[in-house]
Amino acid sequence: FNATATDYLNQQNSSISTRSVTIDTTAPSAVAIVTPTAGFNTTNRTLTINATATDTYLSYINLAIYNSTGSIVNSTNASSSAVNTLLTVGSDGTYTVNATAYDYAGNTNTTGVGNVRIDTIGPSSIEYGTGTETTGTNVSRTYLIVNVTAVDAGGLANITIRLFNSTQTLINTSVSTSSSYYINFSGLTTQGIYYFNSTATDYLNQQNSSISTST
Repeated sequence: FNATATDYLNQQNSSISTRSVTIDTTAPSAVAIVTPTAGFNTTNRTLTINATATDTYLSYINLAIYNSTGSIVNSTNASSSAVNTLLTVGSDGTYTVNATAYDYAGNTNTTGVGNVRIDTIGPSSIEYGTGTETTGTNVSRTYLIVNVTAVDAGGLANITIRLFNSTQTLINTSVSTSSSYYINFSGLTTQGIYYFNSTATDYLNQQNSSISTST
């Protein structure tokens, strides 16, 4: 638009410059995160993030990583409809990656992927807890108790407890997805020495194993 001042003698002044205004009531469409995908597991604390957005008047795309408490740990802006960048986090854990497209009118559209797990080390500990049979113990019963706890900062996938007979032949394998696993191996009618051990496994298949115990 522009403006012209005219007097009664039809003399004019059009010194004000022409201005243009874009009306845009539509938010950016087709915002997508190509990588990483939901449930992605990695041992690398630097994530490759690839995102795209579509809008005639696209201004920029914001990429942000949120930790499990919902706090932003890293973010960046890119003035392109296709972004491929690296963002780093400071610790192991489970994260959410968001991409938000902004147009020049302030309209936005956001998409996100969750459960992006970063785990650079295996389970930090695995221990036998209360009730677990002690090495060298003699018992007059047909069951054995094993109680195991494990810790992994990036997320524990499972605890596996294995039971062996006196010839160290595997006779039972039990798996739990809990970080604390209590099991009663019953029906052990054959007398003799039994052995058991346990292994904690995270989502990157990194492991920590306990020392074998006999009873």
